[in-house]
Amino acid sequence: MKKFLALTLSLVLAMALSTMSFAAPQAAKAKAKPAAGSDPKPTKSGTHSTTGNVVSISATEITVKNAKGSKTISIPADFKVPAGLKADDRATVTYKQDGDKMTATAIKAAKPAAAKAAGKKAPAAKEKEKKPAM
Repeated sequence: MKKFLALTLSLVLAMALSTMSFAAPQAAKAKAKPAAGSDPKPTKSGTHSTTGNVVSISATEITVKNAKGSKTISIPADFKVPAGLKADDRATVTYKQDGDKMTATAIKAAKPAAAKAAGKKAPAAKEKEKKPAM
């Protein structure tokens, strides 16, 4: 009787331990998944660029706004900002991202497209005025 009881207990123990070993990896995978409320986008490191209107610019940072939103990018102390760049100008900022920190590597002031478009539309309007009405 003692042998039967010992054999039964050892079989139950073996089955219980083997079941726990199969369940453990699934629990670890479930914990590794991010929570639904957390940021689903991974932080991208590397070099990126953004083009938009300059919201503000100082010696230490520039804020650029485009259709996707606005980005504030820090400017290194030894960096030369293009002369005459001010708020409401269009600019392209190339920056290096390391985690949450964005550091400018190049800033280019974009050519104003509105002035070119206005210059081209004005002669076309004059041509219409010169044509006699039929």
